[in-house]
Amino acid sequence: MNRLRKSFLLEGEFRSNDSRINDAVDYLNKACGNSRVLISFPNNQGGHVESAEKLIRAIENTNACKVDLLFSGFAISAAAYVFAYFSFYAPQEHIHTRVNKKLCLVYHKPRFVQKNAIVFSNSIINKATQDPAKKYLLGITPEFDKAFLTMYNTLLEIGYNIAPHMEAVYNMNGDVSIVFDEGLV
Repeated sequence: MNRLRKSFLLEGEFRSNDSRINDAVDYLNKACGNSRVLISFPNNQGGHVESAEKLIRAIENTNACKVDLLFSGFAISAAAYVFAYFSFYAPQEHIHTRVNKKLCLVYHKPRFVQKNAIVFSNSIINKATQDPAKKYLLGITPEFDKAFLTMYNTLLEIGYNIAPHMEAVYNMNGDVSIVFDEGLV
């Protein structure tokens, strides 16, 4: 059977209205059962969480027969979320996550900068805020947390060498890092 193949390169960072992500999402939304999609994330520092979430939803809902997610170098923030999401939290049979070269994953709770201060969901006092950025942060943080905890607990269960205080650091709004070797996750 002749399968349609399409590749997307998401190097650098995720941006608001990122044309690379928009192109991948458009393709994934139109993909048919004989399509195969490769999305590469070399040295991705994350960035715009809404763009990452949009990509995740498109990957989850695509009709493509196979989606390969290829990570290498580093995956930070929103890119780390994509990695943890499909590798541990919500794996699907047609989605394969692979580390091409050693990967340093840097995961932290979602955040944004406001008036030179970093805002995390637990620093928002008024949970009924009407501020769109704060509302989004309050809404997405629980999913980030679930993806992190699933990854963390899975790695503990299989005896992966991770810092025992990693969960506490994450819950104190710290960055945690994990190195993954080459291969399927």
